[in-house]
Amino acid sequence: MEARDALDRMLEVSGQSRAGVSVCLGKHRNFITSSITRDPWNPTIHTLASIAAKCGYRLVLEGNDERIEIDI
Repeated sequence: MEARDALDRMLEVSGQSRAGVSVCLGKHRNFITSSITRDPWNPTIHTLASIAAKCGYRLVLEGNDERIEIDI
């Protein structure tokens, strides 16, 4: 799944808007919308983890029988 698709899924499930999450992050209300219009959208890990947290998710890396949660 691409980051943009994951973002849309997190927003859909959480019932939050791009503008609402942007403001919760302390950014301009158009931050997420204007960011994802860049092709490709390559958010920093911190940005993606912050958005995920505001939507009730955690950013996790899994592999080699190990699970690493990215803290923000």
